[in-house]
Amino acid sequence: MNTGSGQESFNGGFDWKLQDPNGAALMTGFTGSSSMLSAGRLAPSGRTTGDVCFDDKAGAKGRYILLFDPMSFSSERGAWIMPRG
Repeated sequence: MNTGSGQESFNGGFDWKLQDPNGAALMTGFTGSSSMLSAGRLAPSGRTTGDVCFDDKAGAKGRYILLFDPMSFSSERGAWIMPRG
């Protein structure tokens, strides 16, 4: 959801990364769901939904970190820690 006062860009394929327990930042995959998050612009109060998928071939146990780092000039960033194990 865009909570700002101007349009915001989003890109499901490039704004997200998954850091595995070994410190490798995995890029999103382009398959894995029929509801992938697309790319575009959101008007103020606009919202969109979709899946963001990663191909984690190592499948390591430990701490994974989901990183949101938009390609746009936005200062918004986020990180979520997810244990696997």
